[in-house]
Amino acid sequence: MKAFIVYIGDLLLDQIALGKEPILVLPNKRPVAYLQKYMASKTQNALWFPKIYTIEDYVLHISKMQLAEPMYTAKCLFEIYTQTLQDQADSFDDFAKWWNLMISDFNDIDMYMVDSRQLFNYINEAKAIEQWNPGEKEPTKLQQHYLTFWKYLPVFYEKLNLTLSAKNLGYRGMIYRKAALHLQENNVEADAVLFAGFNALSTSEEKIIEYFLSSKKGAIYWETDDYYVADEKHEAGKFLRHYKSKWQHYANSIFFTNNSLLNDAKEINILGAPKSMMQGSLAGQIAKKILSQEHVNAALIPADESLLSPLLYQLPNLANKEINISMGYPILSLPLKGLYAIVFDFINHLEKDKQALFSTKFLHQLLSHPYASILFLKNNPKAAVSEIKIMQQKILATGKIHYSLNDLEGLNEHASSLNFYWLFELLIDHFSNQKLLPEIFIKINERLKNNVNDLDVFKELLLMQVNVFGDV
Repeated sequence: MKAFIVYIGDLLLDQIALGKEPILVLPNKRPVAYLQKYMASKTQNALWFPKIYTIEDYVLHISKMQLAEPMYTAKCLFEIYTQTLQDQADSFDDFAKWWNLMISDFNDIDMYMVDSRQLFNYINEAKAIEQWNPGEKEPTKLQQHYLTFWKYLPVFYEKLNLTLSAKNLGYRGMIYRKAALHLQENNVEADAVLFAGFNALSTSEEKIIEYFLSSKKGAIYWETDDYYVADEKHEAGKFLRHYKSKWQHYANSIFFTNNSLLNDAKEINILGAPKSMMQGSLAGQIAKKILSQEHVNAALIPADESLLSPLLYQLPNLANKEINISMGYPILSLPLKGLYAIVFDFINHLEKDKQALFSTKFLHQLLSHPYASILFLKNNPKAAVSEIKIMQQKILATGKIHYSLNDLEGLNEHASSLNFYWLFELLIDHFSNQKLLPEIFIKINERLKNNVNDLDVFKELLLMQVNVFGDV
């Protein structure tokens, strides 16, 4: 039986042969490379590949809107929140603890096209009942503040939508809702829109797909296994069983089913290994044996994203093999994030303690960081390693808890002549001039440029945060 991705590839080739320009919409980008490779192998002639979108990209395309950066959304929400509640509003530090949760709730409301006014009225009344104490006096100031927040929740929601819409921006759920409500107005044109590989759909996704099915402009193809669908009690097949039996628009959709989970022969080995490094090493050894064979397809599935880095170091040299890494890597795991976190943490302590001193803990973290040699002496990292060792030894020998800038320069005068202490000097300058914060990270970026692989990824995020919150 042919694989689902082969089935979809043949379907697209048939559409192209008929002179049509189909659009394929997938849940994510992972199958795209394999799909294009298969289609290229099936034709000897030049071929215009059809447009392939993820569902999120396609919704952005048909809505003609852009996805707002999370930090910009947060800034807009904070401005709305403070303008609405004024003196009763939380500080930005407190706001930063919960804004992401509020946006997430707004996102769910819109993704599932819930009546926001009705929902917020219900929440407001429910919270009032929670605070209701029959026979007692008027609500306390804290209770009044609590109830005021819930009372104005619909105001935050509506004003945020208006603010973002004015710039043709939106958070994910907001864009999905608008796309679902205004499909006809947006005049979406396509010979055929094919949706493939989906499972559970949100209400807004259902409406969008229904539009193309009901207008005879599209089709949907599901992939599943009888093991999931045939068993009425199996949770994994819940949504597919619902679509197959209950939905009028999905009556003619194609279910690509097989029974491989129960019928195909399998060999299962369970091996134990402590810690992520050992797991990565063991997986690399097994992968080496499997991938040394010819014409073998293999998938290596780590338990979580943190295993990706040690795993890649353990994999054999596979110059003659094609590898597709189709998983994300958390930005929080980047070494560069650790460096910025150390500097941010020091700045926070500097502002709280009101003393221009470097703690031993901060010095140890900064000098021990993998990028320290490049950071302090960009043009001579080898010399920096030597100077760092001297400083670490002297810090350990003196046994002090805090050091002034003069104390540090006195520990290694030769390093001072090499402009080794530039970052420490800049951090102390920041103590008296708060506007230097963006400059600190810009200079760190300049030092690490062309020497750190993950710099471009993290620099964009960091500078965007600094620019957005620079005037908050």
